[in-house]
Amino acid sequence: MNPSTKNKLAFFFSAALLFAVAAVVLLQFNHPVSEEQTVADVALAFIKNVARIDVAKYNVNLTGHNTRTDMYGGVSTEMVKYTLNSDTSKLDAIVDFLNGPLSGYILCIDEGVPFYTQPPTTIANNAKETFERFQRLSRISYPIEMTDLLRSLDSSTTNITLESNNLKLTASIQGNNASIKCFYTENGFDYVQKSVSMTFENGNLKTFGADWSLYTVGNTFPTITREATLKTAV
Repeated sequence: MNPSTKNKLAFFFSAALLFAVAAVVLLQFNHPVSEEQTVADVALAFIKNVARIDVAKYNVNLTGHNTRTDMYGGVSTEMVKYTLNSDTSKLDAIVDFLNGPLSGYILCIDEGVPFYTQPPTTIANNAKETFERFQRLSRISYPIEMTDLLRSLDSSTTNITLESNNLKLTASIQGNNASIKCFYTENGFDYVQKSVSMTFENGNLKTFGADWSLYTVGNTFPTITREATLKTAV
């Protein structure tokens, strides 16, 4: 093999390796919905496996699926709505996807109380276990300190702020109602949009937000409330 051919082969294999590494990095940080799964599939998986709604006890219907690009600077936003009906319980569950990954959930209880595959325990345990189940569903890698901070919550927690490295957790728990948020902080500045958040109402997971992977420090993403975003799916 002459030197010219060797150089061409070396260049080809180097380029292929760089391409493979780049592809792995993109998959690691973006985790788009796979071709085998639709956003509706992932939304229902969240309702079943993360929120642990017992869908077997409901008539489940996909009643909304909108795609928009006029928010967040043209980034694709998909919103999926499921309506769950039984004789004694009626729910609407809305799940939104921003630029591919699942980024939010809201539960609207129209009648009765939700049926669960496993009854919720304390708010502190529910928050920790909900986040762990979401990690398994999303396959996104979060800092280990995030789990550690959530594990610091217990049945005696009311209002607390905890920090670990570049993470800050704020929690306000009053009986069966709570607001919990874990976000990035650096040099005394809180990047509250780069976060994972949960709210509970009467012990039920009311909202879940997962915007951690969507932002990098210094990002200038347009700001819009989650409530305003999710209204468009109703």
